This record gives sequence, structure tokens and C-alpha cells, in this order.
Amino acid sequence: MIKHYVVTLSGAAQNLFTGATGVTPGAKAAAALDVPLRSIALQPRGTNNAAIFLGGDNTVSSTVYGVRLEAGDASDVPPAPYMHDGYESGAIKLSDFWVIGTANEILHIQVVTY
Repeated sequence: MIKHYVVTLSGAAQNLFTGATGVTPGAKAAAALDVPLRSIALQPRGTNNAAIFLGGDNTVSSTVYGVRLEAGDASDVPPAPYMHDGYESGAIKLSDFWVIGTANEILHIQVVTY
């Protein structure tokens, strides 16, 4: 199944699962939503003015991160999506990812579930 989400960044480190669904990982409602993923694509909105930083926990920052997602260009064309895939066993979940970026900027997410 393919699902997509739009996350409005808060300016602080935030869990992608919570940003996408509004549910805290580990909460009773989370079990049905936080499912193993075949792949995840992350793409900043073309109108964003600043980079978005991706990490594995709440310590993600503009200096401590795993992946930097660039802002769009002057024509508002978004950068190519960051793709994370290849997990036959479903080793990743949306809740495994944390992001930080400028408040009110947008991150688009597409996932393929098992």
C-alpha cells in the first residue's frame, strides 16, 4: 500500500510519525499506524527557503544529522526526493526518523508499506 503525508515543520526536532499522523509513537493508537515500510521518500516543498535535517533521534540538529534535504530553487521546483528503501524485512518505520527544519516549512512524505 502507498501512503502519503504532509508534515509542517515546527522549528524543533520532531518525530516523522507524530508529524505525519498526530499520534505519539508507543501510544495505543500508534500500533495500527506505525507499520514496517518497504520504502520512504522525503521531499521538501519547492517553496521552502531552508534545508531540512534528517536524523535517527531527537538530538537531530543543523549540525548533528544523517541527511540534509536541500531547499527548493528560485523557481520553486522541489529538489529530488531522498529515497530510503531496500528493506525486505520491513526494518524501518516512520517513527524511526526525526527531522528539524524552519518552522512552517513543509516536508512531503510517501511510504510503501508491506
